[in-house]
Amino acid sequence: MLPYFRSNTVILKPGALSLSQPIWEMIKKTEIALVLLALLSLVLRVSSVPGSEWFSTAAFGLLALFYLVFAGLRFDTSSGLPDTLSPLSRQREQAFRRFLAIAGGVVFGIALIGILFVLNYWRLAAFFWCLGMFFTVPVGALSLGKHLLQPSPFYKALAIRAGLLLLTGIGLVAAQM
Repeated sequence: MLPYFRSNTVILKPGALSLSQPIWEMIKKTEIALVLLALLSLVLRVSSVPGSEWFSTAAFGLLALFYLVFAGLRFDTSSGLPDTLSPLSRQREQAFRRFLAIAGGVVFGIALIGILFVLNYWRLAAFFWCLGMFFTVPVGALSLGKHLLQPSPFYKALAIRAGLLLLTGIGLVAAQM
C-alpha cells in the first residue's frame, strides 16, 4: 500500500494504453506541423533566403527533439498484433516494438541533426550525416523486413520515415556536390 495514494490517481495495467485518444491526435498533428516546417525551411535554405539558416535550425532542431522525446509515444506499439500470439510471444513482440520505436526516435533525431549540419555547413557535418544515415539503414531494414513478414502499421510507419530520411539526406548531399 502506498502511503501517499491520491484518490484521483489512475492505475494502469501493464501494457495498457496510457494516453487518451485526443493526446494521440495532438502528437500526430504536432509531427505533421513540424515536418511541414522542416520542409519549408529546407526550401527556403536551398533558395538562399536571408535568415533561413535560423529558421531551418529551429525547424530541424524541434523535429529532432520531437523524435527524441516522443518516439516511444508516437508509434503505437500495440497496433496490428496478431490475436494468435501466446502471451509470452505478445510480450516479446511488444518489447521489440518498444525498443525499435525508441531506437528509431534516437536515430531519426541524429539523422535530422546531421541533415541540419549539412544544410548550415557546420563543422562535423559529414560525421553526423554519415552517423545518422548509417544507423537509419538498419532501423529501416528491420522495420521493412518485419512489415513484409507481419504486416503492421507500426512497422510500415517506421520504414516510411526511415526511407524518407535516407532519401532527404542523400538527395541533399548530392545536390550540394
